[in-house]
Amino acid sequence: MYLSPTTGKYELADADGAADLRRPRGIALHAAGIGQPLRIHKEGDLTMDGLTAGVTYYQSPNPGGIAPRADVLTGDYVTVIGVAKSTTVLAVDIQFPNVASA
Repeated sequence: MYLSPTTGKYELADADGAADLRRPRGIALHAAGIGQPLRIHKEGDLTMDGLTAGVTYYQSPNPGGIAPRADVLTGDYVTVIGVAKSTTVLAVDIQFPNVASA
């Protein structure tokens, strides 16, 4: 999720989107409709499914997603979201160097 400077609300981040979309602030903990409250996980251990232990996860070029490095394509902006400590725990530590993948 990134914080839109236009609306002041959280929206889906995107590794190949416009400048504001490329800077994620955290991971949404649940779905929310327009104008509804949203909880964002910004740092530390997060329990979730579908991880591979030891893999570093990045902001995906698919809006709102995370992915392994292989899914980040040339021209996408590389943002580390965290490292999987197990198949169910992601150690979230967002690092945004604002550099496109070569």
